[in-house]
Amino acid sequence: MSCACEILRIIYALYEDQIHKWDWRQQFIGIDVDSCMRSNSETKDLIFCTTGETNVISAINRKGEIAWRNIQEEQGRLIGSSLHKTDGLITVSLYKTKNGSKIFIRKWSQDDYGFLIAENSHFLQGSQNCLVSIDASKSLVNVLCGESGSQLKKFQFLVNKDQPNAKPEEQEWTNLDGSPTDVNLENDCIFVGVDNLVCLTSFSLHYIALRDSRWSNQPLPEALPGDKRYVLERILNQNGADVGYFGLKIVRNTKETERFYLYKVASDEDKSGGLQWLTTFPKIQKVSILTSANEPSHPQFYGVSSTKTGIEISKFGLDWKVEKSVSTNFDCKSHANSLHRFSIVQFGSEIEFIVTFDDQRLASFDSKGNMKWSREEGLSSIIWSQFVSLPYFSASSAKHDFRSPNDFLSLSSFKNRIYSQFVSIQEYIISLYESFLTSEKKTLEAVDEESREKSLVSDVFGFHKLLFIVTKRGKLFVLDNVRNGKIIWTHFDAKLKDDIIEEQKRIDSIEMERGRKCDKIPVISVYLQRHNLFTPKVTIVSPKGYLISYNPLEGRVEDSLDLNTRIKLSMLMHHADDQGIKGIILMNEADKVTFYPESTRETFLSHKNNYYMLVSKQTSEQISGYSLRHLQPTSPGSSHEDIAQRVWSLSLPTLIGSCLQVGWKEVDEHVHSQGKVLADRAVLYKYLNPNLVALINRGEESTDEESGKINVVQFYLLDAITGSIYYSVVHRRASDPVHLVHSENFIIYSFYNEKQRRIEISSLELFEGKEMPPPPPVRTPPKIVEHLSFIFPTGIRAMRETQTIRGITNKHILIALTSGGILSLPKIFFDPRRASFATSKYASSAAAMEEGGVYLPPYIPELPIPSEGIINYNQSVADVNHIYVGVSSLESTCLLFITGLDIYYTRVTPSKTFDILKDDFDHLLIIIVLAALLLFSIATKYLASRKTLNAAWK
Repeated sequence: MSCACEILRIIYALYEDQIHKWDWRQQFIGIDVDSCMRSNSETKDLIFCTTGETNVISAINRKGEIAWRNIQEEQGRLIGSSLHKTDGLITVSLYKTKNGSKIFIRKWSQDDYGFLIAENSHFLQGSQNCLVSIDASKSLVNVLCGESGSQLKKFQFLVNKDQPNAKPEEQEWTNLDGSPTDVNLENDCIFVGVDNLVCLTSFSLHYIALRDSRWSNQPLPEALPGDKRYVLERILNQNGADVGYFGLKIVRNTKETERFYLYKVASDEDKSGGLQWLTTFPKIQKVSILTSANEPSHPQFYGVSSTKTGIEISKFGLDWKVEKSVSTNFDCKSHANSLHRFSIVQFGSEIEFIVTFDDQRLASFDSKGNMKWSREEGLSSIIWSQFVSLPYFSASSAKHDFRSPNDFLSLSSFKNRIYSQFVSIQEYIISLYESFLTSEKKTLEAVDEESREKSLVSDVFGFHKLLFIVTKRGKLFVLDNVRNGKIIWTHFDAKLKDDIIEEQKRIDSIEMERGRKCDKIPVISVYLQRHNLFTPKVTIVSPKGYLISYNPLEGRVEDSLDLNTRIKLSMLMHHADDQGIKGIILMNEADKVTFYPESTRETFLSHKNNYYMLVSKQTSEQISGYSLRHLQPTSPGSSHEDIAQRVWSLSLPTLIGSCLQVGWKEVDEHVHSQGKVLADRAVLYKYLNPNLVALINRGEESTDEESGKINVVQFYLLDAITGSIYYSVVHRRASDPVHLVHSENFIIYSFYNEKQRRIEISSLELFEGKEMPPPPPVRTPPKIVEHLSFIFPTGIRAMRETQTIRGITNKHILIALTSGGILSLPKIFFDPRRASFATSKYASSAAAMEEGGVYLPPYIPELPIPSEGIINYNQSVADVNHIYVGVSSLESTCLLFITGLDIYYTRVTPSKTFDILKDDFDHLLIIIVLAALLLFSIATKYLASRKTLNAAWK
């Protein structure tokens, strides 16, 4: 028995040489770093970091590597943290729901593993804004909640592992005298010290000590013009504790800090009371304090400011003059130099400064200004990614190549093409020789920065590509998918960042009013306008009409344009102009159409009958179709405006708090087979309407029951040209999360069945029947719609189908599980025809299989999760939000890039590697066998001719 177990363990093991062979993972702590504090671990020097938006508590070593991390509630937000030297780390998270908010208070150990010591939670009725103050020395947490300054409620928690569910002490204030009006507690106020609240209005600073229950105010230092504003700033010490100081800074509309006013809240012993202005710092953006147990009343103040070439960190003396200043330089075009957070970490006599920039780059500097490490945490907030192909030889050998498509017949172009092909063959032979000496991955890793241009070339099978990435904070990345996600280029755009954040705030406010959150969709659009291998062009379109074009191969911005108008819809043209550029069609809220670049308008007019536009909003049931056939050529200098013409409009059934999701087919998808050949030699033709759109609308529906409302998921198949609904189904008592896959002739979507309390997956396949479908201009509804539902045993975070260069390989459905695994399941498991074959008398006969002997498995409601189907084995990916796919030159291989809090890259082979030899293929043996066969055939031929000659002489 033990021998059998050992054999099985060897068979299903993942050998060491297979780990990270063609995959890699990068882990992050998330964006919006709230504070960083030094842990008092006895064995390791660790830095505790807490992130607000992603709600993650983590520990980082002095090399910038993650020692451990704990991921909290996904919809929650960390609003406070503080560290005590001997007790532990206390964190406070706020989780807002439809009916109220929930506070989570936790205490973590300071050892190497970050164990949870104590936890307490409390539900707050109603949607409220909350601030927090932590006294880690006494394990006390004060949470102040309220909608305005006139009505406040404080909850005081004692964090104790012996009393984890102890109720907090509550204290409430109503109708406070002198309270400021039109103040948002979360956005306009800060908690200073233990129980002091400071709020900012247009003309004054308002202050209240909760022990006195009376508001007081004092005027602002100076009146500001319209292009400047005041901002309140919290100031914490090295342990994340608030010791009674805060800042009031003047910020321009360009985000540049002009002055920083330092204030102190008077203590109980100070008879003057109120707010005390201490000094004014010019150009300082952030201030942090270093306190000492021996001299608690004389803290050391450090400030950081941005310069044209980097940042400057200053230490201030007791007279508020600069005692010491250090500067650090970096490329301010590639990285942001404006600051988000500033923390001090002390290791004995050494001091490190932890700086978080606006692009969410986390960096550590020593007291001399040298950068010790940096982390690109912006990669944990990817909102768009695109695979970009690489040329087969370096750009240096392509400089003699022709650039214009009109030069095909010129003699110089022919000479340049011959020369470039000769150089490419030469480079290929060199790379082939190197591949015999070492593996592809090790070869690329050995390339230094000086030869980066030569390293950006494709391999034989097209596995080597670039990953073009856009993040929530407006930073663009270009990663190398072969060199473990190495950053090739970066670029920070402050305008793009502001547009993304403003649009996200607008969506959040709409969702707050509607009382329902929808799935996060990208607020930008990214298009690959030029697919030239040497000069690719990727263009980003923001919702406010800001466009930026980027060359990912050379790492430079080619063009930027600000239309200063809200974009309702953008679409990439299918036809390219003479320069190989595909134009972008932009339509604003007034239905005015703009082309980018403007030169592509002529290309569009020659194909205008083929372009239609479908407009929908995530928070509306209204869908409209537009035509551009009526647009006409215009003379230069004409003031004529192109207006899209609405040709149809559709209103879906009204739901309370509806969320609409639209699923298109991939534009570059290749369909290899037009039908399925059955066992009786008949062909079941697929319904391949490229204009077919899958719509999923979810929300609440009114009923006559006592509850009054139930959650509903509505599914529609819509023709985007005519606006006709071909198929629809309604799932009652179904809700989020909903995920959708639309490819070829099938649609797969998942939802949560509230009645059965399980995740279900519905699968549809559309067919024309066994007769040849009509020509493309004639579109009719599908004659056969097969629909079947399955039960999925665990939660789903994202779904996507595999794609290959020719579409021959069998499809697999990729499912990101809530546990962190990525499941690859054959499409045949989702085939809705499984039910009809299972109930027929031919379930096990030839009628139940297709040509080639492929049997459809009998229908079983539960879908399996085979362990061998988890493609990322033990490399769990946290909080997955999207799966991006790319094609390689091999038909068998599909490239995957999974994004979330972590990023993960790998490649899958749904039909195995049928078009490539295995890595352990014995080339030497086959050469010897072929040589032996060749010699044997030559010898046999010689002996046969001798025998024939001898026979002729007889």
